[in-house]
Amino acid sequence: MAASLAFAVPAGADEADSSAAFFSAKAYSAPIGVDFYDAGAPLIPGEIVYGTVAVAKAAVDSVGNSAGFAGGPYLGDNVPALMGAFNAIGPFGAILPPYPFMVQSQYPGAPKQVQDSGPRHLAANSNENGSDSDAHVGLARGNPGLASVSATSKAIHDPATGVSTATADGVVEGFSVGPTLTIGQVVSHADVSAQPGVKPTKHTSLSIGSLTVMGTLVGLTDKGLVPGEDTDAGTDSAALIIGLSRDVPGGLMRVRIILGRVLARVDSGPAQG
Repeated sequence: MAASLAFAVPAGADEADSSAAFFSAKAYSAPIGVDFYDAGAPLIPGEIVYGTVAVAKAAVDSVGNSAGFAGGPYLGDNVPALMGAFNAIGPFGAILPPYPFMVQSQYPGAPKQVQDSGPRHLAANSNENGSDSDAHVGLARGNPGLASVSATSKAIHDPATGVSTATADGVVEGFSVGPTLTIGQVVSHADVSAQPGVKPTKHTSLSIGSLTVMGTLVGLTDKGLVPGEDTDAGTDSAALIIGLSRDVPGGLMRVRIILGRVLARVDSGPAQG
């Protein structure tokens, strides 16, 4: 999973002092995601939907961009984009309301946005040196079911030291798939700190609480987990993937539930032209 916030470069950015350092910090948390794949889909074969119960993004960079985003439930970036495009072609203005389950912040312009509705809390905050976001969604009954999901992301830059830090955390409580599988808690974390000319420091962790399969309590060791991707600039945490697939007349149909995936990344270096 990879995600980032898109920014417009402010006017005059290419005239910035060439001695200034470049930095870009991004954090992304979606502690429970579901993707649906249908090889026989009539219009778009393959992945149809990638949705998350709660998602938080934050980013800050050296050309003056600082933004936060929180959503839940969220069916991926395509849904709000398609709703906006549909409204744009309407002859009498907007036809559909904006996607309701998300908040966005950006500095300058919209430094804070909060949405509280029952068990759902979404918040995004931005200032000139960083952004943070928080998404919490409680109690979803059904199959699968869960007690709560929390996602937090933070991207900050300290102008005094030149250190940029990205931090992402996710918590899933009480996840279950009928009587087959029950997981008490999944906690994931990723953080990266960096400054020009210094090797980044990175930390990541994934903790899985009590795990019951077909009524039997089982355990996981580090040999039972596949490490996440670790690059020079960032770290992508490990995750637990639960897959369900079925052969249908049109081909393979697959649903995957991804638990515990968070990402943090900091790029830095000399000023770029």
